Amino acid sequence: MNYLAHLHLAELANSHLAANLLADFVRGKPEGRFSSEVVQGIYLHRFIDGQVDSTQQVKAAKQYFPPSLRRFSGIALDMFWDHFLAVHWHQYHDKTLNNFLHHAELQITQYHPPHLPERYVKLQQMMWQGRWLESYQQTENIRFALQRISLRRPRFQPLADCGDYLEKHYDSFEALFFSLYPEMMNRVLEWKKKR
Repeated sequence: MNYLAHLHLAELANSHLAANLLADFVRGKPEGRFSSEVVQGIYLHRFIDGQVDSTQQVKAAKQYFPPSLRRFSGIALDMFWDHFLAVHWHQYHDKTLNNFLHHAELQITQYHPPHLPERYVKLQQMMWQGRWLESYQQTENIRFALQRISLRRPRFQPLADCGDYLEKHYDSFEALFFSLYPEMMNRVLEWKKKR
């Protein structure tokens, strides 16, 4: 799952929204570095990442990519799940997507304790300024984002080719999303009950 899904699932679990974005920039145990609320948000993010990668839907989705792209397909799929969530948002939330994102932006931008990772600060600033999450509704923006990521390091270059397969198998990925996302919502609610 990518940023939009992580924020939606975090809200579903009454979890700290900023922590669920911050998690990708925190290595090791977060205890002692952040408040208990933020620590729980980081662990929720890690739980979601671990759960989604183990689902039958994601395993099936990866088979639509040629073997040369499979190791990169998880990144492409994470972004594509956000596309489907944005397109079908009304099925999963009472608020409009724009209202939800406005609320999320306010919460996240108000969280600025000292010593936040600089990469996280830059990412969330660019994300809100560029309105990335709203733009995920258009497949060409997913393709553009994958192309930009492919330029970060030479080993990421194959990501630029993943967009072709996302569009070619669009209906199959959409069907997998409709199965995957409610399952992830249920897993997050179970996680919440155990806390």
